Amino acid sequence: MSINKRIFLISLFALFITTDTLFAKKQEPASCYSVQLISSRKPIQYSSRFPDGSKIMHIGRNYTVRNGCYDTVKELKKDFSKLSKGFPKAVIVSTYRFRFQDKAEIKTERKQQKKKIAQKSKRVNKTKNLQKQKKLTKNENLTHCRHLGCQKEKLSYPWEYASQQSAKKMVKLPQDVILPTVPADTSKPKATQSIKTEQKQESFNPDIYRFYINPFASIYEGQTPIGGSKLYSRTLKLALGMQYWHFFDKTWHFFTDFRIIPYYVDKNSFTKSDIRFDVKEFYLMSNGTFDNQANFLLGRKLLKDKRSWYYNTSLDTVGIFNKHDLLTYEIYGGTRLNSNVIIDGTSANKHDLKDIKFFIAHGSYEYYMQNKVELFALYEDTATAEDRKLGWIGFRAEGYLPRILPSFHYWIDLARVDGTSNQETIGASVKGDALDIGAEYSFNQLKDKVTLSFARGSGGENNNYTQPYLTNNRSDYLSRHLSFRYYGSFLDPELSNMNISSLFYSRKLDFTTETTAIIALHNYKQVVASNRYYSATNYTVTPNGQSDDLGNEIDFIVGQYLQGQYDWRFVLAYFLGGTAFDGVASDKDGLYGQFNFRYYW
Repeated sequence: MSINKRIFLISLFALFITTDTLFAKKQEPASCYSVQLISSRKPIQYSSRFPDGSKIMHIGRNYTVRNGCYDTVKELKKDFSKLSKGFPKAVIVSTYRFRFQDKAEIKTERKQQKKKIAQKSKRVNKTKNLQKQKKLTKNENLTHCRHLGCQKEKLSYPWEYASQQSAKKMVKLPQDVILPTVPADTSKPKATQSIKTEQKQESFNPDIYRFYINPFASIYEGQTPIGGSKLYSRTLKLALGMQYWHFFDKTWHFFTDFRIIPYYVDKNSFTKSDIRFDVKEFYLMSNGTFDNQANFLLGRKLLKDKRSWYYNTSLDTVGIFNKHDLLTYEIYGGTRLNSNVIIDGTSANKHDLKDIKFFIAHGSYEYYMQNKVELFALYEDTATAEDRKLGWIGFRAEGYLPRILPSFHYWIDLARVDGTSNQETIGASVKGDALDIGAEYSFNQLKDKVTLSFARGSGGENNNYTQPYLTNNRSDYLSRHLSFRYYGSFLDPELSNMNISSLFYSRKLDFTTETTAIIALHNYKQVVASNRYYSATNYTVTPNGQSDDLGNEIDFIVGQYLQGQYDWRFVLAYFLGGTAFDGVASDKDGLYGQFNFRYYW
């Protein structure tokens, strides 16, 4: 990189910092700290349990009740200790200040609701309402919806009504509360419709921005090939970035996330330092068009499925989606205009996606509370010498057993790939199947979780599965806000000619700051012993092709997340090489360490 280019990039970031300082003196902070009392996927009706000063909010797909708007965490600690006694799952969150500028608080809403109830000539019989709801469900061709804004025209499922009835018995709601899932009487709309708190006009700041700093360090101590030197790397990286939102109205908004990244890497006696400019996201998106039945996306956005099993990367795309109903869909197509690889040779971005052509279709149906079935269809055409033209179809089922065992969580992923490739590790004619199945049990008031999983990608001649280049097997699926490589942080294999058995134990150390620790054990075996069909980290040598025992790995992950303020993650992994590396490596073991910190202001 030329000296002039470096000076330009450094000056550009200095301008961002200066701009932030100037605006900080003129404007009050756009966000504040609040106590989140409860959160739910379903609409929340006000209750006398909520203290004065609380606010019902509809944010994204969730409904929440938050209390207070403080400038610092220190100011709300006293109130938090009191509120957490009545609401054990209360957490401290960062929220936008404009959400509290509307003075319609719980106390006011309670008076308005009581007044409406007093105007009724007589109370609606609950049994008749339930029968009426069942009749409407059978006779009316209406779309089921969880979005508060479409409750007038759309029905909730019977299991949602039953869930509300159970919740009412558990918390002993006051008699004047009307459940929001009971169908409204269209003949008297003013007397029967529940208050829709978030439909009131709120003032909002059309421009929101924040800066962040993200230091990162990692170390690899890999295997030692016979007659060669140890494979290793050291990486230091500092990302200095800015995120900016512009809201054109309540429906359309623009977002960008760009950063300057100076870095240093020492890999196998080769060193390099440079400064890169990266645009992580840059898109225009709608939220609420056509009653949320069709929203639109144009630009570069981070696309990922819930488990990052099919896709998890930033792509230049055009898309249409609906993520607000029980039946949802996503359709994206596009490319990647420039390289996604920040530092050559690191595992953060295994594959260069420049000029790739892709198509993604995903549908999801929540057939019962927190239980879903999903379908996936993907196609990718790389512009590299590997010339991958591959298509995938997939099925996923995941959820809980609320009536039988509510602390039990399950998932199953099935996939099939078909296509052609010049890639040596998967063969010219690509056909294969993959499976990932797991179960998770939570106990000790959700503080502890034990998870078992098994993944298999078929292998061998003409039956070798390969994962999409669009994914990286890194997700926070097993622990919210703590993202890590769930197939192993050192070996980091692709699910190709591979059996992976895993055991996870996680402990929530602090609910307020989302501090979590995880221990993971992995066992790796090849489906077919092979020195050709092997895809894993660059810090191992090619197996001997005689044994299928690749080895075992133990990972320790700990992290903390405070919304809108900071998050950090520490990872330590040790790999014990198996007999598949006998005769090809003099030192079969490997070590990986990582520390990642991100601070926002």
